[in-house]
Amino acid sequence: MSFKFLRSAAHRSFALAIGLLLWPAVGWAQPGDTIAVSVDQAKLVKLPSRVATIVVGNPLIADVTLQSGGIVVVTGKGYGATNFIAMDRGGEILVDRLIQVEGTDRPARHGVSWCRSRDL
Repeated sequence: MSFKFLRSAAHRSFALAIGLLLWPAVGWAQPGDTIAVSVDQAKLVKLPSRVATIVVGNPLIADVTLQSGGIVVVTGKGYGATNFIAMDRGGEILVDRLIQVEGTDRPARHGVSWCRSRDL
């Protein structure tokens, strides 16, 4: 066994390990999938690499930002549901997905003082 073979096997193993670690972080959008995200949180979604334009139904509910390689960042901005449409340069619709924005388990800290019922 040559040193060159061992080195290339190590590179393949390293690339496989990195891919397995990152795989849960980027979800593939499938037909009919709903993308669930919390308010003030972001989620990475993998789309076809030829996406050129993103249209968001209600930008007050969610923001969708296109990154290189077909990765989009979906950020929850307000409660509710909206959709986004991804198109290629020719205007062909590649993806049409529903985005559901839900609350988080932590209290908001936007200048609102929270009181408990026992404090009343």
